[in-house]
Amino acid sequence: MGKNKKEKPELTLENLNRAIRTYQQLASLQNMEILQSVARQENFLDPEIFCNQSDSSQSKVFVNQCLTKFRKQFLLQDDDVCNTLFTLACACGCISMLHILMEQKKVKERYPELAQYSLDVLKTVKEIPAGTMSDTDLVQLYFLAAISADCEKKLDYLSASGFDLYVKNASGKTVINRLEERIKENKYSKNRRGSLMQIEDKKMLTKLTKAFYEKTHPPIKEAPSKKMIGCGVAIACVAILAIAICVASSSSKKSDNKNETTTENSSASLTGSTEADSTSTETSASDSSESSSSSTETDYSTDSSLTVKDGDQVNIDYVGYIDGKAFDGGDTQGQGTDLTIGSGSYIDDFEDQLIGAHPGDKVEVKVTFPENYGNDELNGKEATFKVTVNGIYE
Repeated sequence: MGKNKKEKPELTLENLNRAIRTYQQLASLQNMEILQSVARQENFLDPEIFCNQSDSSQSKVFVNQCLTKFRKQFLLQDDDVCNTLFTLACACGCISMLHILMEQKKVKERYPELAQYSLDVLKTVKEIPAGTMSDTDLVQLYFLAAISADCEKKLDYLSASGFDLYVKNASGKTVINRLEERIKENKYSKNRRGSLMQIEDKKMLTKLTKAFYEKTHPPIKEAPSKKMIGCGVAIACVAILAIAICVASSSSKKSDNKNETTTENSSASLTGSTEADSTSTETSASDSSESSSSSTETDYSTDSSLTVKDGDQVNIDYVGYIDGKAFDGGDTQGQGTDLTIGSGSYIDDFEDQLIGAHPGDKVEVKVTFPENYGNDELNGKEATFKVTVNGIYE
């Protein structure tokens, strides 16, 4: 007698469920060798065999390993298989399987559910091509993120990744509106867990509302105040004045060097110095240079209608005489020197005698040198200066 061939059981729903339960029991053993043996016998694995695993961390790690190892033995053309794989991959954090499903453009309508799971699972949303998710899908994604664990981290991540948290769905509602409805409906369980969920929802609603207000009402930058403008103008003026002083100082130094011999000696004759020096002319020049300086510039006014007044700055030339003779150091030699009337820079009342004069006038000024002037030839001597008023600075 020939051997009777072992007939395969008839493929019925009952037999299929029985086989799945058998494989689930095998999978629950969490023995990779057994599952590899089963995989060799079957062309395809049904992911349902992993659905009865416990929620323990160990079980999630095992399912993650199985989904990764047997990924080529799942029938991805079957929508039911893909839906089961999506649920398992999200639950155990199998990122590689989620990437496969996204590459195959499977279960696109379930993408918002990524927000219900861990932050790492949610981050796979960046792998979804732009435009795949509608605004309605995005609002659902944000809403599920807002009511899940680690809601703040999830929403912060989405915002930082460039997602607009305030888009509107087909009904014109944002995630804020969805949260408001959830809180208003008050469908929380009547226990401590329900109370905590309601509190977290209200906190998240407050945060989103505040962020939305800040986004739609950016702070207005104040225009510079008049006071600030005034300060700016004042600073600019000071800077310009400093530059002008530097330029004038440089010009004055050049003029002083050019006329060092004549101007220093002539200025010396009119200062009220009381200190003796071995060379009286040099000493007088040093004293006088601090109060007046020779100038070749003609930025003063020569208008004869102007009158010299106390406090005016004038430019003059002079020649000094003692006993009718010009004395050394008492002559500007036509180089001109500046003098401020009333400054007390020159001896006696020299400056006062110029008050009332006009540009172009020639004034005879009579003064007496101090007894201790520091020059034996000038100490206590009376002198006459023939002064020419070149001009008045305006």
